Amino acid sequence: MYDEKNGIRVSDQLQTTNVSIYAVGDCCTAYKFTHVADFMARMVLRSALFFAKGKMTAMLIPWTTFTQACACTPAATPARLREVAHVGLYQDDLTAKGIKFDTFTRQLKDVDRAVLDGETVDMH
Repeated sequence: MYDEKNGIRVSDQLQTTNVSIYAVGDCCTAYKFTHVADFMARMVLRSALFFAKGKMTAMLIPWTTFTQACACTPAATPARLREVAHVGLYQDDLTAKGIKFDTFTRQLKDVDRAVLDGETVDMH
């Protein structure tokens, strides 16, 4: 089976409709990151060689965007426009679900790489 957005449909263990065939990486997920493909490949190898039972739904996917946010995107809420790094659910999603959370902000002036690059003005 094939999905226009996510590609090849796979189970939570990354099996295709033929349980002896697995799919990993960009061909079967909306998350087009090398670290996601690496995790998927490792999970499949553990499953195939060592009979482990890893699940994609158990994976927490961190990502960072190295660009200036565009206010024209559909998900452009104020909290998301300032976002540079992300792990887990968004603040408004957690609030809507009634889940307590903490947020952590680190100003660019306190980030060594930003200081070295002369990019210490925060996005607002």
